[in-house]
Amino acid sequence: MRAIDRQDFKTTNKAELRREARKRRDELSAPDVSQKGEEITRRLLELDEFVNAGTIMCYLSIGNEVPTWDLARYILNAGKVLTVPKITAPAGESKRMIACKITDLESGLKPGSFGIMEPADESLQPVPIPDIDLVIVPGLLFDRRGFRIGYGGGFYDSFLRNKGAGCTSVGICYELQLVPELPAEEHDVPVDIVITESAVYRI
Repeated sequence: MRAIDRQDFKTTNKAELRREARKRRDELSAPDVSQKGEEITRRLLELDEFVNAGTIMCYLSIGNEVPTWDLARYILNAGKVLTVPKITAPAGESKRMIACKITDLESGLKPGSFGIMEPADESLQPVPIPDIDLVIVPGLLFDRRGFRIGYGGGFYDSFLRNKGAGCTSVGICYELQLVPELPAEEHDVPVDIVITESAVYRI
């Protein structure tokens, strides 16, 4: 399946781009997802930024997202600190995303926002954003400048805006999700690196 070109789309509306990108991603077969995911993971593991990271935030994949469960297990087995995203709404505050440390992928997790597995409230171990060395970021579309279109909540933009100077953000996606340029707004925060099954793109 070829990469998407912006000319494939008849709109710059983010909601419509999001809908079309999700449709194309979800048309991937299970073998394609597995094969491409393994190659993306291999490229990620070879990054100096990954090798040198002590604390890593990694989303837990769902559906046809780039698979990350084996990656999360590798992070734990390598002796690194694994954190995963959790959407929370403290009393009197709007929803936000926090990073929570986990040591076991087989327990202490439950479906949260969008059906994504996240730590249960009774077992939260929040980790301050500045303590994270590497953030692995999902997305429906990425461009060559590092901008992305996610699911529309804005949680990753808010999170990445507060990351430490030494933290590297890495977007992982299939090559078919990479486009030359996406519409970007002032509040959008680009990632530092984009990895597909075909290449590593440093922004």
